[in-house]
Amino acid sequence: MYWNQDGFVIENYLANKDGLIHPILVSVLNELDDYLPEKEILKKFQHIPDFKNVVQDLIKEKILVIKNSKLDKKDSLLDSSWKWGHSVRYFHFSIQNTVFEDNLEREREKLVNLAKEFPPPPPFKDLYQNHNVEEIKLLKSFNNKLKGDFWKTLYSRRTIRQYQRKPISKTKLSQLLLWTWGYTKYFPTTDIGPFIVKTSPSGGSRHTTEVYPIILKVNGIKPGIYHYSVRKNSLENIRYGNFEDLAVSLCAGQHWVKDAAVVCLMTSVVKRNMWKYHQDHAYKVLLLDAGHVGQTFHLVCTKLGLGPFTHAATKDKEIERILGIDAISEIPMYVAVTGIPKTHTK
Repeated sequence: MYWNQDGFVIENYLANKDGLIHPILVSVLNELDDYLPEKEILKKFQHIPDFKNVVQDLIKEKILVIKNSKLDKKDSLLDSSWKWGHSVRYFHFSIQNTVFEDNLEREREKLVNLAKEFPPPPPFKDLYQNHNVEEIKLLKSFNNKLKGDFWKTLYSRRTIRQYQRKPISKTKLSQLLLWTWGYTKYFPTTDIGPFIVKTSPSGGSRHTTEVYPIILKVNGIKPGIYHYSVRKNSLENIRYGNFEDLAVSLCAGQHWVKDAAVVCLMTSVVKRNMWKYHQDHAYKVLLLDAGHVGQTFHLVCTKLGLGPFTHAATKDKEIERILGIDAISEIPMYVAVTGIPKTHTK
């Protein structure tokens, strides 16, 4: 509950619903802390004029929740499984209905106009205001004399948004999945249980990120939606079919995605992290984990001659439905796209 310019707002972030209410209703809601039949509620507050309509409005705005409804079950699951408090819950669920711009040219035009009116902040920071700061010049190592695949991969990495409508090989997909999401070591018996090591770091070695590749164009693999089994290093089919249009929709209408070879939907298995870290701050680690994997994805793609792209502009609720995840124990987090690039960006 909070005040804004229009008045007193009460919000159910789990249902992405909010509405203006009179502050006096807070005392009423305070007495409705458990399930009651509607008749009892009306009798309890019969002194309030037209309270039946008030109750219906509160139900409509998802402020009062009906027992055993879909929302009630989701709320109960959240309450019983998440150790993190309302600060994390509010952030996670309240941003799920974000509307994204699906036209890159229109988005760029808006940014150009914004830059004219409000120039962007500089990309550099120097402590030039403080004349007492000692400055030590470093050796510059960005030059053509450096050799080796690692430097070339780092230097060549670029985000790609244009793909040839051509398939990639099963070998390259296998390498991409194993090198990005596969495990490199497995420790089955420790005093804190089994854990794995991957090519990306993870908070507490919990490795919360799962990946569901949407195969669009890969030689030797039927198009469809899959889950990558880290334990078995295999693809588990969820549904076969051509899902180019679905991939575009899940990526908030970014139409160039249909030209890619693979769209990887990343999720976070919350309980892996929450088992070890009960503080609200630990939600931040889920985001960092996905970011680490995203950077590894970019470098692996570059090494394999593929074009990498990662983004967070996604329709989370649709992803939850397509993958059959409950949005509480496992949540959508990030998307990684790759294919054969049209051009090599300098």
